Amino acid sequence: MTRFYSSLPLNEILRLDLEEKERLRKETEVVARRTVLTEKCAARAKTDVLDAVDEPPLVAPMPFFVESLEGRWVFGPVLHRGAWYRVSLTKKQLEAGVKHSQEWWGNYLKHTDLRLGSVPLQVSYLSALIQASRGEYQDLIAEMHDELIGDYDSMNHVCAMTGSRICFSPSGLDMAVHEYGTPEAHFVPGLLHGIKGLLTFGTGCEGPLEVLAGTRDVAQINGISQWLRGVNTYLACDNNPSPDEQTCALVLGLSGDRFFIISDPDDKRERPARGMALEKIMPMATEAPR
Repeated sequence: MTRFYSSLPLNEILRLDLEEKERLRKETEVVARRTVLTEKCAARAKTDVLDAVDEPPLVAPMPFFVESLEGRWVFGPVLHRGAWYRVSLTKKQLEAGVKHSQEWWGNYLKHTDLRLGSVPLQVSYLSALIQASRGEYQDLIAEMHDELIGDYDSMNHVCAMTGSRICFSPSGLDMAVHEYGTPEAHFVPGLLHGIKGLLTFGTGCEGPLEVLAGTRDVAQINGISQWLRGVNTYLACDNNPSPDEQTCALVLGLSGDRFFIISDPDDKRERPARGMALEKIMPMATEAPR
């Protein structure tokens, strides 16, 4: 961009020109770095497809069950990150639906058996409930559906807080943090800036989806949005790159005809929360051959 400084002294014009050149140089470096990272991510995605091996599905250690207890639903087994879990979910939002920040909820739950459900964890347990929704527990699961759908009501910013967080980098890979604030916190790098659009096959959304939701399965995520309210899934991550690192919560919300997986533009926004606990289900021991 050409700038005119006709009314300024020569030394001031030279200084401004140098600042402008330095700014353009830095912007060019950022674009170059992100281009290289994009190419690497694309190459990795191709390699993942080429190296994919048909592995037998993990066998559940027990039949699926749902129990309605005082103040909680307990159900499982739920397959999450390669292991089977029994999930305990509070029937009502914590603190009678009072809103707090992600940091506040993390500190509040530290000394309990509960945690905020990360986006991948919610994807895992919702998928398990959907699979069992036409079986012997269909009435209990329908009751859970009617309560849980309130967690995703994005009207007036009341969709519930999750245990997932995004750190946007101005020049390198962005980072999703899941199980944020717990000893099991794990970090997933990826390019997320500017990701925006409906979740559909063949659009290159599988990579960002894996970072955000822990799965590359577009049909699985769209199945959840259909089960919740018969809508389509929409990804929306920060679209305004900043020269500084930015962090924000990742939330799930229903609005109109869309189910959003979206980065919260306001890192201090307060939201209600539902608590959940996990207990790993150990595989049943088998008798050694004689």
